[in-house]
Amino acid sequence: MKWMAALLSKNDHRVLYDIGDDAPNIFFEIWYTSANSTIRTQAKGIAKSLTDKLEDSLLRRAEVSRDAFFEAMFMLRIKNEMELDCLPLLAHADKIWNRLNFKDTGALYGVSKDDLSGVNVEDWLMLLMRILIIDYNNILFRNKWRTAYGMKDAFVALRSLELAPPPPGGVPAEQCPGDAFRAFHDSFYLATHIIFGFSAYSAIKTNNGDCPWVYTYIRKCLRYWMKMARLYDKRNRRVVAATAAAESEAEAEAAAAAGDEDAEAGDEGDDDDDGVMDEELGMELEAEAALEGGGGE
Repeated sequence: MKWMAALLSKNDHRVLYDIGDDAPNIFFEIWYTSANSTIRTQAKGIAKSLTDKLEDSLLRRAEVSRDAFFEAMFMLRIKNEMELDCLPLLAHADKIWNRLNFKDTGALYGVSKDDLSGVNVEDWLMLLMRILIIDYNNILFRNKWRTAYGMKDAFVALRSLELAPPPPGGVPAEQCPGDAFRAFHDSFYLATHIIFGFSAYSAIKTNNGDCPWVYTYIRKCLRYWMKMARLYDKRNRRVVAATAAAESEAEAEAAAAAGDEDAEAGDEGDDDDDGVMDEELGMELEAEAALEGGGGE
């Protein structure tokens, strides 16, 4: 947790602002679900600090838009459950709600109840999470933001949505034709969040009997992902082994080359030494000859 918090705080919280409210939500969920009091205390402190930073940024910008409204909604859930002051965020959310006429649920979500059946897989993910946070916050804040439809209507519409299956035969992503893998990825991600919706942010226990087809689909997808994990692990091992072998060979060649250079340098040094010794010997002989000559005279 400390490492993640430090990363999010670097460069004046640049990473935090890039990620948005999902970042403090990580620590909020740890605080919300952990049974360890020490961990919960640390997680709560980090969640509060990061949420405060995002709140300050949102209020300074004073942005009036759908995205800003839902950013406030997600932070309000965190602050309310941790019993923190919600008034500034509530005031900003209410301002956006009124100015953009979000009493019209179609304006709020960008789609009317009658058009839910036409929402594609990719767009459903964000729509589902936004419907969920409004329903959830209406429990926390006593129906402050009433809507014409909610999670029940979303689940009814999702029953007729076709989810893309995993690539046949365990084909890796890079070998999938066209947008087939992207369609599968979006479908799988949506399915996990459908379960997330069932549990109301993990607040309610879920089981297979709640919606068997979703659990069956997710298990099938997970088998594919596990197969891909083993495949990529095997590939990585081969790459690491090949890289290590190439590095060892290069090091051996470099060592051999360095050894040859040292040997050549040593031979040249020996020749120089021999020349010096010959010169010294010649001088000694000349000196001896001169002495001997002088003695004869």
